[in-house]
Formats: sequence, C-alpha cells, structure tokens
Amino acid sequence: MLSESYIMKSEMLKILGALNPWWKGSGPFEGSRPPVERVVFPALARLVLAPDERRAAILLGPRQVGKTTLAHMVIADALRRGWPPKNILYVDLELDPFRGARLLDLVEGRPVQPSPDWPVLFVLDEVQFCTTWAEELKVLVDRRAGRFLLTGSASRELLLGMDESLPGRYDRFSLFGLSLREFVELRELCGIRSLPLREHLQAYLELGGFPEHACSRDVPLVRRRILEDVAMRAISHDIVARLSGEIRNDVGLRHLFYHLVEHPGAKLNLDGLAREVEVSHVTAKKWLGALEEASLLRPLQAMTCGARPTHRRGKQPKIYPCDPGIVSAYTVTGDYGRRAETAVFRHLQEAVEDLDGRSEHRAVLGYWEDGANGEIDFLLHQGDRLLAVEVTTSDPVPTEKLEAFDRACNKLAPASTRRLLVCLEPTRRTYQGNGLPIEVVPLEAFLMDCSNPEGLFDTDV
Repeated sequence: MLSESYIMKSEMLKILGALNPWWKGSGPFEGSRPPVERVVFPALARLVLAPDERRAAILLGPRQVGKTTLAHMVIADALRRGWPPKNILYVDLELDPFRGARLLDLVEGRPVQPSPDWPVLFVLDEVQFCTTWAEELKVLVDRRAGRFLLTGSASRELLLGMDESLPGRYDRFSLFGLSLREFVELRELCGIRSLPLREHLQAYLELGGFPEHACSRDVPLVRRRILEDVAMRAISHDIVARLSGEIRNDVGLRHLFYHLVEHPGAKLNLDGLAREVEVSHVTAKKWLGALEEASLLRPLQAMTCGARPTHRRGKQPKIYPCDPGIVSAYTVTGDYGRRAETAVFRHLQEAVEDLDGRSEHRAVLGYWEDGANGEIDFLLHQGDRLLAVEVTTSDPVPTEKLEAFDRACNKLAPASTRRLLVCLEPTRRTYQGNGLPIEVVPLEAFLMDCSNPEGLFDTDV
C-alpha cells in the first residue's frame, strides 16, 4: 500500500506539471487569447528577468485584478528571451497541496533538472498562504538562489513581513484594475471595436477594471459576480479568516464596507461609521484597516496649502473603493458622478506609482479644502510640479463651478503648474478666470492621458 506522504508527493508533482506546461513545450497562454500588457509590466519584467539582479519582485493587489495573468506574462517574456523552460517554476500557494509549504522546500525540491547556465526563475503566487515566506525569501535572496517574483494581497502580515525581514532585498509593485486604456484594448481584442470612446467609458464605469468582466455585455451578471467575489471571498473568506477570533460574523464588516462604497470620496467620520454599523470606535477602525490592507478601500489624505503641499496631519481622509466596478455593483442606482470620481482616483493613484519609479522626488496625491475658499478634489505634487484636478459630471459645466475652482486654486497655490476640470463635456476647452487658465477636459480624455503620467503636468494652454 502506498504511503500517504508518497501519494501527496505524487499528487503535488501532477499539479506542478499542470501549472508549468512549458516543461512540455507549451506556452503560458496556449490556446487562449493573449492578454493586454499592463502599465506595470515593463518595469516588473525588467527587474525579474535581469540575470545579475539580486532583488526579488513582490507584486501586490486585490483579488481579480490580474496578478496571476501578469505573472504569466513575465514567464512568457522569459521564454521569448530564451530562458530554458525547466528553469522556470510556477507555484500557486493558494492550492490545497501547497498551502503552508515552505519556500525552501519548493526551491530545493523542484521536480525538473534546470540548466546550470541560467538562473532559475521562481514565480510564487499568493505568497500570503506561506506563513514563513519572508524569512525564507531573505535566506534565498542572500544565497542568490535564483530570480524571484512573488504575488500576494496586501495584508497586515504580508506588509509586516516585507518591512521586517526583507529590507534592501525586494522591489514592490502595485497592480490596479484595468485602466480605461487597458480596458479598451482588451475589449478590442475581444472583437468589441469601432465604438466611440465615450461608449467604452460608459461600459468601464459600469463593469469596472476587473479583466474577467471587461468584455461582458451582461451588466447585471457582472455586478452579481463582483458582489460574490468581493463580499463572499475577499471579505467573508480572506479578511474574516485573517481576523479569526475578532469577528464573530461578517454582517457588520460587510455593512461597513457597503456604507463606505455607497459614499465614495466622503470624508471619514469614524465615530459616525461605528454608530452606523453598531460597533465600537476601536472595532470600526480595525475593520477599516483590514479593508484597506486588502486593497478594497484606499484613503486619500488632506494636503496643506502652498506651492509645495504635503499631507496634512489631523485632517480626516477621504475613502474610495479600489475600482469603479465596485461602486457600480454596490450602488446600482448610484449616480454617474460617484463612479467617475472613483475612476479618476484610481488612475491618479497608478500615476503616483509610475512617477515614483521615475524620479528621486516622491509623488504625493491628496485633496485640499478650506472652509471659506472651497475644495479641490485631487492634488498631485512632485518636486516643483503641481496638478489640481476637479471632477464633475455636468455637461455643460456651470460658470459658477469654474469660478469656484479658480478661487480655490488661487488660494491654494497661485502658481500651480496645471489646473484641470474633468467633466462630461465632449471636447476640450479653456476657461480664463482670475488666475492661470483652467483646462476643461472630457472624462475619457483625462483617463486616457493618465497612461502618460509625466504628461499630466504639461499644460496644453
């Protein structure tokens, strides 16, 4: 009779063979539609596939945004560059046979013999399911045991492990849902072509940036699936499991999430939120932190006034969902403006990540308000460059809105580099107030412009 350990090992080898089809001559996307290249891909592949590089790459993001697909794109790029197939090992650590596996065992017990002339590329998906991953990765990086690409959801434990065990040993990459440009490219690959950009925008704000749903024409079905993936898996499974013993049931946590998604961009009132879901202030704060760590919600901090604004201490942040598709799913009757503002926030966040990777000056995103002088939805600051963005779904934009934005910009920083009012007007135009010109930009044009973050600071007037 075969031993249990032998059967388990045999089962693991079968699964590894299925997970690594390139060992038998197939590619990562054999028989399927090629994926859209994501914004983060060039920098990620450049680091991972540099044979003499020491650092590991860690790719973080919420569920369903395409982390596994992006990891396979890196593998496909490695194969195109001539990387020996048996020098590439992909493991999904969320699968039962590998949950809790030690990275050292996976690295040292790989089932195929690699070429000694190339480093081994280890792609380890959902690494949060290995409790000792950070300490083991430190050993492996220090040994130069190969090239490492790890993916995971941004949990407290994962981030803590990175900070404590891996200083100087990794570069972190964030993956968001699809940008509007990526969304359009994917839909065109699916045969949805020759549509005006405004129609793609409408679909984007209804379906969101989850790649699985980009080509769907069934909006109610997509909304239901987003609710299932977010509420049932990310909240009820991932977060509740991580906070085991601290949450007796997930009803209150889901209620808190729904309340925040229903009011994207609202300033956080933690005491009011705690009363709304009938929990203590401490519990509401802990739950909010867990939702942020899972990348389901993201905070936008207030900023100070002046030519070089920074985050303002003591001011409540605004809270946004990670993707406009979540707003659409949870607030079916919600207004277009909530989805539009969430989409702008998502695109500016990705721009910050890109800008940070290109300059020694840190990019900072926030909002600004002054009781007597109004509010500015978004400020993007880097070095001596400043971008002010106001979002409205008016068409046409009322003169009063333009005047209020002009006054706020003049109070904030009279010499701000660029002022954009993003709206649903069909064409670009310029409004001249009492300060620098305000560029009135269609929403879809602004979201497409965000694919070139450096260009966001360049005035068109």
